Amino acid sequence: MNEWGVLIGGASALALLALIWRLYRQGQRLALREQQLREAQTLFSQIFDNNVDPMAISRPDGTLVAVNQVFCELSGYREHELLGRRALDLGLWHKSSDREAMLEILRQQGRIKNREVEFRRKNGEVVPSLLSMSQISYQGSPCLISNIRDLSAIKAMEAQHRHWERQILSARNLEAMGSLVSGIARQFNNMLAAIIGYSELALDDVDADSQTANDLERILTKAQAARQLVEQLLVFGQGRCYSKKPVDLFVLVAALRYQLQAMGGERFRVECRTIGKSAVVLADGTNLQLALLNICRNALEAMPQGGVVVLGICSPSGTGPSFAGVDTGLPAGDYAHLFVKDSGLGIAADDLERIFHPFFSTKPAGQGNGMGLSVAHGIIRDHGGHLRVNSRKGSGTTIHLFLPLLSGDEHAAVI
Repeated sequence: MNEWGVLIGGASALALLALIWRLYRQGQRLALREQQLREAQTLFSQIFDNNVDPMAISRPDGTLVAVNQVFCELSGYREHELLGRRALDLGLWHKSSDREAMLEILRQQGRIKNREVEFRRKNGEVVPSLLSMSQISYQGSPCLISNIRDLSAIKAMEAQHRHWERQILSARNLEAMGSLVSGIARQFNNMLAAIIGYSELALDDVDADSQTANDLERILTKAQAARQLVEQLLVFGQGRCYSKKPVDLFVLVAALRYQLQAMGGERFRVECRTIGKSAVVLADGTNLQLALLNICRNALEAMPQGGVVVLGICSPSGTGPSFAGVDTGLPAGDYAHLFVKDSGLGIAADDLERIFHPFFSTKPAGQGNGMGLSVAHGIIRDHGGHLRVNSRKGSGTTIHLFLPLLSGDEHAAVI
């Protein structure tokens, strides 16, 4: 072989070696890419499966191809019940129009971020949620990946926060009104004392059968009625000291039943429903009776054509935390639960927030002074209890009272 042949053969060998090296390097790169792809797929699967938020992958028509465990928990379905089914067919969208709106946003913006929508569980419960959605390629096909955040707890907290804001505002309004009313009531009481005193003196100086005597008697009657109103104003304004001692609510309610039946007459039927045998509370019996009478009087007046009043008592009714659903805000402990239920006209929703305000009344003008529930609310509050009203226009009213029970040790100590 001549020199040229040696050179050509050497060049061919070098080219072959270079080709082999390039193929080797490409193979290494392909192996690295495959390893990176496997690692990325593993990482994606771990993120998808272990995400604290519900996640789902679906085709553009809504057919579900992958879901994580949290999505199953949110929807109430098992994984095999979801895969291969359309979300609309399963009823996962509370409003089908929401899905169309989301797809339109996706077409225009390419993604959806934190849009508030409502989903529906298998049991029909509606879940307020935040939806984020993006377009991806999954198993070689265009798909949509959705991330959902359950807002139920946040919505409940927001509702609770709004409720407590209203409660605080109402309490501040009542406190301010109480101070104002107390001042006015004391001044008015002094004026009434003078009116009553001078009327009684004038009555002694006139003939008992004269028209003047008759007029003075009417003045005294109206003045005495005004004095009773002032007494209620002073109770509302916390201008009275309570003399508290153990009172058994079962005895109080039993006596109240007969008193209420006498007040109502034949047009009314008074029923009594009790659970338990004793409910001893530390209370001013006279004022507690006044509170219950005011509530019962309202119940009778709410039934102008007659009806049924139910007096109920349950003791013990539970502890403070168990009342979370009715928002009493009571501390933990044992409570007696009293209620007065009527079959009357009910109270409109707009009026419910004002029923404890002094001088507010749903009755026609001249048929009530609007102090009954205000006074009752103040008395129950001052006894460490809570008063709640449930009512709907045309469906009657139920007033619930919660009062702290005395324990055996406290009862013995007071006696």
